[in-house]
Amino acid sequence: MPKQYITNLLIVLSICSLALISSYNLSADSLSSNLSAKNIIANMTLEEKCAQVIMIGIQGNSLTSKNNQLLSKIPVGAIIFFRYNVSGGAEQIYNFTSQLQDLAGSSGAKIPLFIAIDHEGGGVQRLKEQVTILPSAKRIGKANKPKLTEQLGEAIGEQLLALGINMNLAPVLEKRNKIMISRTYSEDPKIVAQIGASFISGLQKANVIATAKHFPATGMSDPHKAIASISGDEESIIENYLISFQYAMQLTNLEAIMTSHIILSDIDADYPVPLSNKAIEGLLYNKLKFNGLTVSDDLRTSAKGGMALAHNFPTEEAAVLAMNAGVDLLMLSDSALTEKVHQSLIEAVKEGTIAEQRLDEAVMKIIDLKIRYGIYEQLKPSIRETNYNQLNKATEKGNELVKLIV
Repeated sequence: MPKQYITNLLIVLSICSLALISSYNLSADSLSSNLSAKNIIANMTLEEKCAQVIMIGIQGNSLTSKNNQLLSKIPVGAIIFFRYNVSGGAEQIYNFTSQLQDLAGSSGAKIPLFIAIDHEGGGVQRLKEQVTILPSAKRIGKANKPKLTEQLGEAIGEQLLALGINMNLAPVLEKRNKIMISRTYSEDPKIVAQIGASFISGLQKANVIATAKHFPATGMSDPHKAIASISGDEESIIENYLISFQYAMQLTNLEAIMTSHIILSDIDADYPVPLSNKAIEGLLYNKLKFNGLTVSDDLRTSAKGGMALAHNFPTEEAAVLAMNAGVDLLMLSDSALTEKVHQSLIEAVKEGTIAEQRLDEAVMKIIDLKIRYGIYEQLKPSIRETNYNQLNKATEKGNELVKLIV
């Protein structure tokens, strides 16, 4: 066989092999994401992993030296914004989120942040300038227009992403009760699920992670004042409270769920849901087959406005219990608690109270989501600027869709 022929054949085979490898990588995004997440975790310290499972609230509407120092020392996985963080308009928010991502990209394991906000609509929307003002969930549910709601969700997602916000702590997937009067779509769990799933799908098309809440229910009392309880075995809880969650999971890719602080008295009378392995591992993961990210509601202890849960469980103790229960991301609206909670998690892993495998599982979910939703790309100023330039167009689209829906 001529030497030149063999050489040419080898070249062709090499090109074909490269093409096959490239094709495989393109068709196996989720697998490559998991492998990348595994590689990232393999190079993280225990301290970095324990920071990654914490979401905190911080003061101010720009990066203060105090917050810079805290986030450099403990590079948390997520920041939650409140009204006081976003009161200065679009440019202020964009600059703030850019400062936060720049710091994240240069601290610890250099992992970008989830930057989250409650943008449900009606009385629960922190953003009020240069974005679409969302009607309440009650009004959107009453209109019952799933396709338009999905388009609205996408427009809202584009607006949030333009500002550097990549996680929306919405929608509420509970059916209506006396506490959730305007924050949920309907008394009918199927309408709640259909409209909620539509809004979720729209947000996630825009690469903003939706977080359905509150699993399994809020109950009939304000969780800031008292821990509510509901009775019933697993089947009864599903039938009476979780049909909307269950149905929504069939209609869309539900990436994240936030817990309530309720006690399921016939399932686990000792611990509220976010601290209960029977509720999270048993009911949410095993019974409902949810395999996404589980986020706690606020675990803080505070003299002003703290959650009732914290009256019975000190925050650092609650954080360890929640991690063992199966919660992946622990919310602390008060950043003053960050060091205590971070240290308590580190000590719990070292002592064997929290298995490092459980911690790694939570970190894997967080990093995998950040890869799949392009959040690593948000470390690049050019990408953030491109997103920001879409704000006005997305807001106009959202405003028109609101008119069509309600």
